Amino acid sequence: MSDTINKTRMAMSAVLEAASRLARAFVLALLGGAVLQIAVGCADIGESVAADATPSLLIVYPNQVFSTGKPGQLGLYIEGEDWHVLADMPGFEHQELPFTGPSQFLFMRNDTSGTTATVFAERIDGANSEESCRRHYARGVQEGRDRTASFVGDKGKVGEVAEIEAHGKTLLMYDWSISEFGPKKVKFWRRTMYWYPYYRGFCFDFHFSVASAAVQDDVLKVFDSVTYVAHKPIEEIDRLFYFDRFRIRLSIPIDWQYASRPPPPGPRGGIELLPAYGQDFSFLVIPHGGIRPSGPQPKDMAEESRIRLASRGVPVSGVSEVCTGDTCLYSFEYTDSRCDRPDPRCFPYWRQIYAKIGDEFLGLSSGYRNTGKGAADRIAAAFSHAKVLDLEEARKAPTQGEGKTAE
Repeated sequence: MSDTINKTRMAMSAVLEAASRLARAFVLALLGGAVLQIAVGCADIGESVAADATPSLLIVYPNQVFSTGKPGQLGLYIEGEDWHVLADMPGFEHQELPFTGPSQFLFMRNDTSGTTATVFAERIDGANSEESCRRHYARGVQEGRDRTASFVGDKGKVGEVAEIEAHGKTLLMYDWSISEFGPKKVKFWRRTMYWYPYYRGFCFDFHFSVASAAVQDDVLKVFDSVTYVAHKPIEEIDRLFYFDRFRIRLSIPIDWQYASRPPPPGPRGGIELLPAYGQDFSFLVIPHGGIRPSGPQPKDMAEESRIRLASRGVPVSGVSEVCTGDTCLYSFEYTDSRCDRPDPRCFPYWRQIYAKIGDEFLGLSSGYRNTGKGAADRIAAAFSHAKVLDLEEARKAPTQGEGKTAE
């Protein structure tokens, strides 16, 4: 119980502090209110603890997310369980922000409606029903409401926590508003909605924050769509790899193995991905850190590496460049004629990828045999959609200069 209360207290405190900084910086006037809706609308997102504390090696937490292929549908899976959960959340996109703890699946936002969503699941001692889960979390919701009231003060109103019946479900919710916010003196309003279903020993925490009462029905549709499926998922999983100071989101097959590999290469080593069985491939994901304008650029490093191999007489391709959005992949392939014998660490075919993902530099070294080419193509495609979050920088963001936000 104390862990849940502390989680809510720390998260809400961080959110309200961020909101206060945003108010002082007049961010609402600059960005039309969207930033504030993220900063104060996600009562379980903060700069705090547990899952995003910088790990010394590789950590992967049990709660995972995956896409089913159906537009707008997400899957939730807890590692080691023989079931999963489906929910229809059209229009929601992942927001790359630090989590508050290892029980968190996601933080998402719908840009059209301004609704934010977080989902958690954890085992609670003594909980064996939706009602008992709701009782467990109720105190934390009340504390969150009280801290919101303390922040709002006489600038607006904060309603009491109410227990509401809707679509056959019992929800906890409260409204809050600021009557005149920012230099434009606009009215700011939010409704927070909590639903706590129970399934096979786990209490789920679905927490949505809406920007208008009109979109409440959309949230209820999400709740109505929640379905429990009595087998493990077979789809790819959006693994969140916590490695050193980074969180890397990478969609890979659920049965691929992973482990931390010490350096070299790089000062930290990397994340090794292996097949569920056999020795068809070995992929090494290498976080290099932030890209500085005056520092080495991924494209230049790819070309330099290719030239070094060619100078040693290694058959190597030219550098290929593929850019989508803020992600650019620079890659080349080569063969190693020495690896025509069985050896778990020796592969005849190699593909090197130097990736610019936002402001981060991520490398991929793929070694494979003929039977592993499909997997090599698969990981290359996954890299084009990967996300990298520098956890240290993400926590600094709300306090660095005027107008800097929790995004």
